[in-house]
Amino acid sequence: MFGFPTIFRWIEECVTSAHYSVVVNGGVHGFFAGARGLRQGDPMSPYLFVLVMEVLHMILQQLIEQDGEFQYHWRCQELNLFQLSFADDLLLLCKADVRRAKRSDTLVSHLFQHGFPSQIVNHFLKKIDSRIKGWEGVQLSFAGRVQLIKSVLISFEVYWAMAFILPKGIIKEMMKRLRTFLWKGNSASGYPKVAWEAVCRPIDEGGLGIKDILALNRALMIKDNKGAWGWRKMLSLRHYLMPHIHYRVGDGDSISLWHDPWHPLGPLITRFPRGPQLTSTGLLDKLSVVINDGSGIGP
Repeated sequence: MFGFPTIFRWIEECVTSAHYSVVVNGGVHGFFAGARGLRQGDPMSPYLFVLVMEVLHMILQQLIEQDGEFQYHWRCQELNLFQLSFADDLLLLCKADVRRAKRSDTLVSHLFQHGFPSQIVNHFLKKIDSRIKGWEGVQLSFAGRVQLIKSVLISFEVYWAMAFILPKGIIKEMMKRLRTFLWKGNSASGYPKVAWEAVCRPIDEGGLGIKDILALNRALMIKDNKGAWGWRKMLSLRHYLMPHIHYRVGDGDSISLWHDPWHPLGPLITRFPRGPQLTSTGLLDKLSVVINDGSGIGP
C-alpha cells in the first residue's frame, strides 16, 4: 500500500467497516458501506488530523526558516509560534503590519497550486522530447512512426490524461511534437502535410487512428467515477458531455420539461428562454404535464 506498513490498513478498516443510512423527510433510507472519509464524530478523526497538521507545521516551518522577511508576532517570538490549527481553521501569526501579512499569504500560497506547475510541464515535455530523440538515429518508415506514436507516446500521455484535466497549452505542445515526429521523424519544426484533425480520425474514416489527446483527456475525466472527486471532474466537463446525453421519454414524471434534453433541440430553456411564460407552464414542470394520457406530446 504505497510503501506504508501493514498497520496502516487499520485506518482503511475503520473507514470501510462503517455503514450509513440517509434520513430523508424524517425517514431512514438505504444502508451502504463507507468507502472514503470519516463520519462525523469518528474517534479516529482527531488522530488523523494531528498527523496531517504535523506535516503542515513542518512544511510551514521550513518555508519560514528559508524566508528572510517573515517576522513573528511580538507575543509569539519566544515560543517560535507562527500557526494554530483547528478542525476547519488555520491561523497564521506574524508581525502586525500589512507587509508581513502579505508575506505570510505569499508563503502559504506556495502550498496550493492552481493549474499545472511549470516544473511538471517542462518535465513532461522533456520526457516526450527525449523519447523522440532516441528514435532519430533509427531509420523508421512512416508506418513505423505511426505505430510508435500509438503504442509509446500516446500511452505515456494517457497516464497524465487519466489524472488531470490537461491545460490546452500543454495539449497544443504535445500535438506539435507528435505531428512533427510523424511527418519529419524528429522534433524539429516543420509544416504538416495533412491537418492533425484528419490524422486523428479512425482508419475506416480515412485517418491514421491516432488518438486525439484533447478528446481522450475529456473522455477519461468523464469516465472516472471514483467518488466525489470523479463526480466533480465530470461536472467540470458537463458542457462537453451534455450534447451527447438524451432522454427516452416514458410517462414524463421524472423528466424536466424545460431543463432536460428530451427533445432533439436539447434543453428547451436554452432555445426558448421565455417558453414557460408563453406556454403558461412552470419553469420546474415535468414533461408529464404536456403528455396526453401517455399517447403523445400535447400542443
